[in-house]
Amino acid sequence: MCKIFFLILFLLGFINLISYGQSEMGYSISQEVVKLSNDPIMSYGQLGLSIQSLKTGKEIVSENAVKNMSPASNLKLLTTAAALKILGENYVFKTLLEYDGEIKDSILSGNIYITGSGDPSLGSDRYKGYPGMEDLINLWTKKIKEAGIKKINGAVIADPTIFEQNTIPDHWPWGDIGNYYGAGVFGLNINENLYRIYFKGTFPGDSARVVKINPELKETTIVNEVMTGAAGSGDNAYIYSSPNSNYIYIRGTIPANTDQFSIRGALPNPPLLCANLLTTALLNLKIRTEGKPAVLLKVNATKLSRKIIYTHNSPLLKDIVKQTNMNSINLNAEAILKTCGVKKNKQGSVEAGIKAVQGQWKQMGLETNGWFMYDGSGLSPNNGISASQLAKALYLYSKDSSFNSFYATLPVMGQSGTVTRIGKGTAADGNMRVKSGTLTKVICYSGYFKSKSGEMYSFSLLANNYTCSNAAMISRLEKIMIKMAEMP
Repeated sequence: MCKIFFLILFLLGFINLISYGQSEMGYSISQEVVKLSNDPIMSYGQLGLSIQSLKTGKEIVSENAVKNMSPASNLKLLTTAAALKILGENYVFKTLLEYDGEIKDSILSGNIYITGSGDPSLGSDRYKGYPGMEDLINLWTKKIKEAGIKKINGAVIADPTIFEQNTIPDHWPWGDIGNYYGAGVFGLNINENLYRIYFKGTFPGDSARVVKINPELKETTIVNEVMTGAAGSGDNAYIYSSPNSNYIYIRGTIPANTDQFSIRGALPNPPLLCANLLTTALLNLKIRTEGKPAVLLKVNATKLSRKIIYTHNSPLLKDIVKQTNMNSINLNAEAILKTCGVKKNKQGSVEAGIKAVQGQWKQMGLETNGWFMYDGSGLSPNNGISASQLAKALYLYSKDSSFNSFYATLPVMGQSGTVTRIGKGTAADGNMRVKSGTLTKVICYSGYFKSKSGEMYSFSLLANNYTCSNAAMISRLEKIMIKMAEMP
């Protein structure tokens, strides 16, 4: 009897020895999280971490993991992954160049339409083999000329009616929406819905002068209160405007001793810019239009009877998703969200898109209670989800047939995207696929990593409402992720 007892003790000890390495490292990671949680910089904040095994689905580390927290741009992971399922990884946006009426003796008695599908890549210079804004407009003029049109008795009309007229999610902060990262999403987008304002900065304390704006914003009043800051001080200028507005207010500072310092703003009316640019380009080819460029606010009677001059196809959705996650492009995420709404609920709205995305995740087995979603990009401070839910979603997606396409869209720690500068020269360098997320007093990282033995894990690490600088918090979270990559 005594021999049997000692044999049982030996076997239990052997089993514990086998799992000791992993449990010890899990304990080590938890210690780091608890240490940071108890730091004075987190006195008024929250820190959450969940690590889940892709092999077993078990949560091997859980620290404050069920608390609802702001995910910032980590929310893009859920939007883009769901879209690859709802729309398909090879989905293509189609922008149509059309006309109504008839062409007789080279005269079009009708209008030219630029009919959007919500394509966020239209006219962007990020995609190899696809035309940027200027080349795209030139291509359209060429197609109109090839259609035998030399005069247009109507106008160039932009048709963005595939999406709702409300272009900004309701809960976005006012201070964001005039800047490029807060651009509204329209049914017809162009040049990532951004423009550049170029300043000349002389001496610190002097006013900064606007040199040029590209593309040109016609009939727009700009109130410039930007000052010149210290040399090398960077972009500290902010733009205040709103969709469809012709009034732009700018304040803040730009560096001294600069001749062409640019900041990026959100185009107030991208569809109208499209119509204006095409009208001007046609005029340069001696193709006159009688009417003024315009934008449709609702579907008109000619939509079904229009004839197609040219169809512009976007890059594949998986390529757009890669740019979205690598560079954290809010416009892309919001356009993808609304397109999911069109596909699943026949409505191009934020609400329809959220319903589609959360419905897809629920179908895949994710518990959505406690997940508060107000946009597709994570820019709204009202969004909320737990680290455990995010890590669970990433685990569930690892079992999907489109996982490899999704995995390839994520930045590589120390090497690409928004995490190029962190984890360099450590076990995390090249080993972690991770999406970063940043808002005021919010830093988050979620994604996948491999242990030293090659086992894969999903994780979510969220920090909210700390009292230190973003740079200091990034450094602290980086240490935790390096320990994760050092797991045996």
